[in-house]
Amino acid sequence: MSLRVELSLASLTWRLLLGRRRWIALILCNGLPALLAWLFVLEQADVSAREALNFAGGLLASVVLTVLLPLASLIFGAMALGQEIEDGTLAYSLSKPTARWRLVVTKVIVALGATLATVLPGIWLVGWIILGDAAHPLIRGFSVGVTVAALLYCAGFLALSLFTRRALIIGLLYVIGWEGSLSRLFAGTRTLSVREYATSLSEAVAGSDLAGPFTSPLEPWTAIWMSVALLGVATALAIGRLRGLELVEEI
Repeated sequence: MSLRVELSLASLTWRLLLGRRRWIALILCNGLPALLAWLFVLEQADVSAREALNFAGGLLASVVLTVLLPLASLIFGAMALGQEIEDGTLAYSLSKPTARWRLVVTKVIVALGATLATVLPGIWLVGWIILGDAAHPLIRGFSVGVTVAALLYCAGFLALSLFTRRALIIGLLYVIGWEGSLSRLFAGTRTLSVREYATSLSEAVAGSDLAGPFTSPLEPWTAIWMSVALLGVATALAIGRLRGLELVEEI
């Protein structure tokens, strides 16, 4: 019975996140990196393998990891429960006979799936267009890093949406201010940067010979443990907040 309830919640959340023609955003987000890759191939007809590799890595790091991924995660993570709060339909989800932790996990997984659908196909297209191989080590490494970062972002933004109605604004300030600026300027803050975790893991999976746009001062094990800790904190906060809610409570 519990699994059936969770599947029902997942289906409703998926329709909520990707309804109202939001699938158009999926096409545009996946198409932007592919378009830039295609323009590079047209303009640079004769480039070395290393130059192609550097451009592909730089494109994915600057466009996907820095811009598209955090924005998509913010929208889907904050909306997974935040939209139900705005619509006043959260009581429906809370009334289901399922544990609060299962509800949070279900919502995070659906938000993660929507986020990955927004960015992963574009990554694979870049690999196919520029490198001639969608399974190139660079693409595999980047896919792993992006998946980990998407999970952390979605869990964090979902938890944030349970504490404030301004989750999108606060999340945007975090993405631009912290991930986009401060974590790059001050080395001491990089252990608290999701982007740095993704960069470190991407480099580890891709191989040190592909370092460049993936270079990170964090050791892979540090990135893994910090990712686990951040995921645990965000999930615990979301579960605790839901457990403290009454069906009629306004957030």
